[in-house]
Amino acid sequence: MVKSISITGSTGQLGFVTRARLKYHYGHSVFGIDRNQFAQPQALAEVVKRSDALVHLAGVIIADGVDLKEANLAIARQVTAAIEQSESDVHMVYASSVRIHDDTEYGSAKRAVGDYFQKYCEDNNLPYSEIVFPNLYGEFSKPNYNNVTGTFAHRVANDQKPEIHDVDKVLPLMSYLQAADAIHDVVDNKSLGRICPEGTPITLGALAQRLADMKALYSQGIVPDLRETIDLYLFNTLRINLFPQMFPYPLVPKTDNRGSFIECLHERNGGQVSFSSTKPGVTRGNHFHFTKVERFTVLSGEATIRVRKLYDEHVHEFHVTGDTPVAVDMPTFHTHNIENTGDTELLTLFWINESYDPENPDTYPMDV
Repeated sequence: MVKSISITGSTGQLGFVTRARLKYHYGHSVFGIDRNQFAQPQALAEVVKRSDALVHLAGVIIADGVDLKEANLAIARQVTAAIEQSESDVHMVYASSVRIHDDTEYGSAKRAVGDYFQKYCEDNNLPYSEIVFPNLYGEFSKPNYNNVTGTFAHRVANDQKPEIHDVDKVLPLMSYLQAADAIHDVVDNKSLGRICPEGTPITLGALAQRLADMKALYSQGIVPDLRETIDLYLFNTLRINLFPQMFPYPLVPKTDNRGSFIECLHERNGGQVSFSSTKPGVTRGNHFHFTKVERFTVLSGEATIRVRKLYDEHVHEFHVTGDTPVAVDMPTFHTHNIENTGDTELLTLFWINESYDPENPDTYPMDV
């Protein structure tokens, strides 16, 4: 059933992924609520009024000179004021954190907001859900901010060694995409109360080593084994930190009197290889993926590969030719295409990390 869902903090790390996942994968009507709408109470109330569910992701994580609990409670009060003004019976969904169980300032703030929302919804007979997430990570994690995986991935991508103070500390990890799916399930099933999805446990030392091993392989043109779900999401997190500076990736021809032999890709877990011919002036693609790892390699002809992040206007362009073989990998959450810009037929080799599944294609049409 298609629902109207509003999301506060829709431009944040989790908000960006949730907004895209709920809209393009599940087909819901999604309204992103940003700071401008918080500054306009009437506009905020109008969004809430036409929503079946209100997912609250907005919050203050670091507040210099400001009480973190009060800063987050102030935002929560703006949300409930909008609910009152809208006279709506909206399903309130609060994205909390496993940190509510510790005594940090951040944990205390998250706990206080949860208590506030629960009491408000009980007093006003509104459906309420609190999702207590484990440590989240994924594409677009900010380094040196509040996300250890994002910090590690950024450092590894830039050939810097992660700083680890407790290599044996265990973190339960969950990707933003998995969190977005959990939010969808709660909204779709109208699951009420406190929901605590489990993450995948990994030590800090193992996390840093896994990212470093992936980078070492990828730098040699080798895609690591991605059969484990956590490895796929970690690799996509690392890849975002390597785009676009790593591409085009040069491929070295091995030439003798017979001609040339070019190795397009080494991989550790299978996948699917295909090629296409494209007539001059024709464009292929114009879609994006949530999880797929995909590589384009032009074998013959001239082309322009274009890549654009969702909700962004900037387009990366790579001008490639079969005379100088290179590879360009498509980052997740980026729509992409390839256009034949030459006068001859274009031959392109495509690789994805999994065999195509028509029941779950992970391919969403969108013009670059």
